[in-house]
Amino acid sequence: MFRGDRLKELRTERKMSMRELAVLCDTSKSAIGMYEKGKRSPKYETMEAIADTFNVDIDYLLGKSEIRNRFTHSLESYSVASTVLEGIARPVLTKRLPMLGNVACGEPIFANEEHESYIEANADLDADFCLTAKGDSMINARIFDGDILFVKAQDTVDDGEIAVVLIDNEATVKRVYYDKENNVITLVPENPTHKPLRYTGEKLNQIRILGKVLAGQYKVD
Repeated sequence: MFRGDRLKELRTERKMSMRELAVLCDTSKSAIGMYEKGKRSPKYETMEAIADTFNVDIDYLLGKSEIRNRFTHSLESYSVASTVLEGIARPVLTKRLPMLGNVACGEPIFANEEHESYIEANADLDADFCLTAKGDSMINARIFDGDILFVKAQDTVDDGEIAVVLIDNEATVKRVYYDKENNVITLVPENPTHKPLRYTGEKLNQIRILGKVLAGQYKVD
């Protein structure tokens, strides 16, 4: 169920009026008021606009998660350099993760599984490999072109998590949503200019989840 109290909290924190939010989400001021009072739930398109406006996950707005943005939370939870304890900088134990090529944040592109390079990462980061993000379809999850994505190899993810998905031997990164009742998987971008990819029936055989995106690191030239 849509959490109107969370919407009100987000709007208040941003010091945004109902009218301003209504304009951004292409709805009315009265509708925003009803959402916040719990008298009505927004349509999915409006919910997406609200999530984009405040850079939060839809699951947070629905009360399914206490974390506002799971990808940002992952970024804040890991360090790839050093930690400071009692004023003394100490090196963190690291491990080498293979770089498996590129993954598209837009139209899927081929992911080369032959790795010739590695990247050093915090040993506490439970990742198995890295990919370089390409495109702009995940920018509202703060995944930008050229970012390095740390991925845990697994063939399933929880509903709404960000995953690397192989589509006919081409890889892309999207949020994964399941409609088990209708046997549908939808790959949802974090950019309203990109459309979700919907798979059902025999088309489900075209896709395979490669792993869960745990964190990211900005590209350093």
